[in-house]
Amino acid sequence: MSKKPAMKPEDLFETVKDPRIIELITNEIKDNILSIIESSFNKLAQSFLSKLESMVEKASSDLISRSCETFHQKISTLEKENTHLALQLEASEKTARLNNLVVHGLPESALVLDSEPNSKPYYIQHNQAAARDAMDFITTRLLVPITNRDISIAYRIPTKTKGPRPMLIGFVGRMVRDEVFAARRSLWQSSDSSGSKTSAIYVSEHLTQSNSLIYAKTRQMKKDKRINSTWTSGGNVFIKRSDSSDEKPIKVNSLQQLDNLLPFSSNIDHSG
Repeated sequence: MSKKPAMKPEDLFETVKDPRIIELITNEIKDNILSIIESSFNKLAQSFLSKLESMVEKASSDLISRSCETFHQKISTLEKENTHLALQLEASEKTARLNNLVVHGLPESALVLDSEPNSKPYYIQHNQAAARDAMDFITTRLLVPITNRDISIAYRIPTKTKGPRPMLIGFVGRMVRDEVFAARRSLWQSSDSSGSKTSAIYVSEHLTQSNSLIYAKTRQMKKDKRINSTWTSGGNVFIKRSDSSDEKPIKVNSLQQLDNLLPFSSNIDHSG
């Protein structure tokens, strides 16, 4: 079998000039180039997106971090301001109550009302009756010589418990108030022939709500023998952990302070 003669260059050139050949070559090159371009573009796009996501994530993280730090600073500032305002409010409320005392267990005198319930005359009659009870209690029971002018206000405090309602007495001056408060000790000495205490009446300071909670807890702690004594003075709560004369009284300003001073597992010896 004879070989075909080799194509001459000029014949090859003429063949390539054929429009059909040119179209085939062009399509083949175009497909290859497009495939290469698409692959390169995808790689570049993927790299770009990866870097962009990393940049966005870092920027977002930095922004969130700065925002959180700002918010934490604002919250901390607001908490400090809130604590400061609460202390100021507590001090103002305590000062406003310094001239007041609260009498517990004092029987209520019989009252004949000639006015409509919850009307202004109705409350006036109740307060007048409370003022008479206060005067009678202070002058005849505590033996403190005061006049009506020494009392600025007196009224019964509403309560859901049975028995006489507590009575709040506001005094015109601090000296008279302190004299009456000191005279309350005579109630502790009231007893019958057997030595049993007969008086169910006691006088307390007009404490703020927070100090009332503190005092309730310190009284319970005394009952549980975790402290030696507790009392109030000037609207503040004090405790002594032992009966030692060398120990100074501790002023309790908060329940948290009390917990820090006397954790429940405290092994303080109260045997004396």
